[in-house]
Amino acid sequence: LDGNNVLSDFNGLSNTNTLVGLGAVNVAANAAYKYNDGASNLQWYLPAIGELGYMMSRFNEINSVITALGGVAVASDYFWSSSEYSSYYAYYLYTTNGYVNYYDEFHNYVRPFSIL
Repeated sequence: LDGNNVLSDFNGLSNTNTLVGLGAVNVAANAAYKYNDGASNLQWYLPAIGELGYMMSRFNEINSVITALGGVAVASDYFWSSSEYSSYYAYYLYTTNGYVNYYDEFHNYVRPFSIL
């Protein structure tokens, strides 16, 4: 993905499956893939950057629903995506302002998604 079409990636489940297949290389993808909410048999995955961008456009509404259902709201912070810039860099989104960029591994949050 290049900077011109980065938000067009909505293939988080496929990206995660690919990254998990590479082994323990991608800690964020493995953590999302292994997530278990304890209440369902859903397959969780690390969202693609387009999915995070879509979430960002509805950030307040999503947090309202999550908290109404007794969950923990999505934090205003940096979140890793499953969208790779290269084999060494991945895209992330900053939920405070919607900023998207790529970087090598550093401390960011992982917010698993699932398909209902």
